Amino acid sequence: MSDVLNEIRNVRFRMAKRSGYEVVDVDEFIDLVEQHVTALLQENRLLRADVERLRQQLPQ
Repeated sequence: MSDVLNEIRNVRFRMAKRSGYEVVDVDEFIDLVEQHVTALLQENRLLRADVERLRQQLPQ
């Protein structure tokens, strides 16, 4: 697992005394961000593999 995903998953917010964010809303948002980052990292890995494959096909 990437360091970025660990950072996202482990982020904690301080609670405000009078007002602040709903914990459930923050947790849901972090879950959504994690899903998108996971998809982007996977896409990045696939694109890097494609680039490497194409580089190997170039005449030397």
